[in-house]
Amino acid sequence: MTISPEPDNAIRIAILGACSFGSVLANILAGNGYAVSLWLRSQESVDEIARERSNPRYFTDFRFHQSIHFSCALDEVLAYADYVVLAIPSHAYRSLLAQIRPLLNKKAVLVSTAKGIDQDSFKLMSEIVQEELVNNQVVVLSGPNIAMEIAKGEFSGTVVASHDQELNKRVQGIFS
Repeated sequence: MTISPEPDNAIRIAILGACSFGSVLANILAGNGYAVSLWLRSQESVDEIARERSNPRYFTDFRFHQSIHFSCALDEVLAYADYVVLAIPSHAYRSLLAQIRPLLNKKAVLVSTAKGIDQDSFKLMSEIVQEELVNNQVVVLSGPNIAMEIAKGEFSGTVVASHDQELNKRVQGIFS
């Protein structure tokens, strides 16, 4: 299934990774009225999560927003994305970034959520993104927060950081 572009005024967000944080962010963004596509690695996972509207691997009491689209096709979820949330483990960053490079809209803002340091270069994940995808703006979204607390609707703090204050404000508004 190919996702058609939304009207010009709609913000389209691709979330790569259905881990606990990726799942929670997908729900927040869909609840905020954005067009959200959630990428998972396998069709089997897509079918199960789409059917059950839950992610039992990470949560026992969690339901996905009805408007979220699930897919294992990177080209499909990235085709019209204005924002791409990287909610994947740090050890998979370089590999996935190489996969998405030819599929990525050059105007898409990349939102890095991974904690950790690259084992080979000792660089932060945001530095890896900037190195691999030089044409895109990069924003870091990080804690102190815990996905389970966010899923339960508890208050939490999140930091949005980049070199562009206007972009920080836009991203903060989208994720609030």
